[in-house]
Amino acid sequence: MSDQNNKELHKDIFDEKQEEKKGSGELYKFIVILIIVFVVYVSYVTSTIYDNILESFEQNIESMAEVTTDNLDRTISLIRTATYNLSGSDSVDNWLKDQTYFSLGGKANLENQILLNKEMQNLLVSSSAWNLQLFDYITLYEDETLLATSYTKPTNLKMISDETSRVEGIISNTDDYSLMIPPTASNPRIFTTLRIQSDFTSDHSLYIIGATSEEYFRKSFEDAASYEGALTYIVGPGQKVYSSNDALMLGKKIPDEIMTSFESAGDGETVRVWYDGNSYTGLKKRVNADFSFVCLIPYSVLVFRTIGGMKSFFIVSVIVAVFSILMFIILSGRIRKLERSGYEARILLKDSEIRSLQHQMNPHFLFNILLTIQIKAKMAGNEAVTSMIASLSGLLRAGIYKDERTFITIREELKLVNYYLELQKVRYEDRLTYSIDIDDETIYDEMIPRLVIEPMVENAIVHGIENTEGEARVEVILRRQDEDVAIHVLDNGAGFDVDELSDSKKTAPGEESRDKTGISNTDQRIRLLCGEAYGINIRSNKGEGTDVMIKIPSKERKQSHDQDHSRR
Repeated sequence: MSDQNNKELHKDIFDEKQEEKKGSGELYKFIVILIIVFVVYVSYVTSTIYDNILESFEQNIESMAEVTTDNLDRTISLIRTATYNLSGSDSVDNWLKDQTYFSLGGKANLENQILLNKEMQNLLVSSSAWNLQLFDYITLYEDETLLATSYTKPTNLKMISDETSRVEGIISNTDDYSLMIPPTASNPRIFTTLRIQSDFTSDHSLYIIGATSEEYFRKSFEDAASYEGALTYIVGPGQKVYSSNDALMLGKKIPDEIMTSFESAGDGETVRVWYDGNSYTGLKKRVNADFSFVCLIPYSVLVFRTIGGMKSFFIVSVIVAVFSILMFIILSGRIRKLERSGYEARILLKDSEIRSLQHQMNPHFLFNILLTIQIKAKMAGNEAVTSMIASLSGLLRAGIYKDERTFITIREELKLVNYYLELQKVRYEDRLTYSIDIDDETIYDEMIPRLVIEPMVENAIVHGIENTEGEARVEVILRRQDEDVAIHVLDNGAGFDVDELSDSKKTAPGEESRDKTGISNTDQRIRLLCGEAYGINIRSNKGEGTDVMIKIPSKERKQSHDQDHSRR
């Protein structure tokens, strides 16, 4: 019996060992399968996320190009409209009837030239292009004789005469009646021209020549140019470059190597472009019948940004990998314990099989949840950026370019201010705080000249805060002051010498300063529309921040002022 018992015991021990080996093999098999599934799943998800983020970047570039071309189309339209409006003045009409109207040299002709200058000023004051400073200056020639000049900022008159004389020489030798002449590296101005003749056989012509700084066009695509190594161009007739972040390309023909890359692509569609030995993600978006926007962003930059956008996913992957390793260590320790004894090993083996099933489900569940949250966060972030650009385009289109009203409510103006500050908040994150404080709800319904507060807030950000360090603060405070409304735009930025506003020569070339012309023009516009008692007052010292106070009349006082003015 003892031999039989020994045999049975040995058989039991052998069976237990086989069960132990079988259980150990199943656990190791589970770990191997888990690792394989993890590697395959991470590879798949990594590829999916990479493709989605890269596609989102390309969609953002396409949206950015659409906003840029919309803005450029409106800018060019405003410039051309202002030029055509000047051609409809009474003085021009008189010249069409009598081509000696300006040129006989007598007192009457001199008076006619003076009248022409006044008419030009009056027409430009009501021009959106002029108020937005889309022109540096505008001149009117009769053949080679300069008759009238108007400018938005202090400018050397001899320089104006030299530049426009050169342009007049160019357009007088062409058959085109309306041209936009590209800038050059030495003269970065775009000239919009219009020839006026009484009939096609006349030997005499009037020429309207408007000069626009190429920098104004360049600002419209500065977001695209912010990508390291990006190449951006506004391309016009003859494939000439009218604006670019590469000043040496101004006035030159854009390389055929670039333009041929877009022959099979749709308008505004991103394609891969090879240029000068480098790979780019590029697009060409039509502005209007004459102009297109071309943008090339190094493909490597987008790849690095895409990888950077996957940081959260990589962190999750590391967490899951560490979790899996810990599981492996824990399960390996249990296996060693199971091998120590027969009966205990059998029980622990059963227990480990149950627990292994539980743990097999738990890491997958946790991993899937973490990955789902990460993917949704990434995708939601990119959609928010796309939505923000689309909203800004709609707001600019509705609030700036399509609105022809001279006065709007303070409520409408503050919408623009609030949106601008929200965008800057995204840019500066926790560094920037702002507030809009209004103590009387009725102030919202007061009328204010359009685009008065927002430019001052923009000035506070760009010139007061952008080049400083530390916490930045912008405050907009609106209060009633007797029968008027006082609007304060305060910042804790670099500050400046207020005396510089009255003397542009005090600022050395390249020195940072406030937008003197913009402040001065806004002040003049308020005084023109509301009276000399109103306008802008500034308190500032270098290193101490700035307080810009805008004073406007209340509706009651403005109505009284308008009635008194009409009686006179």
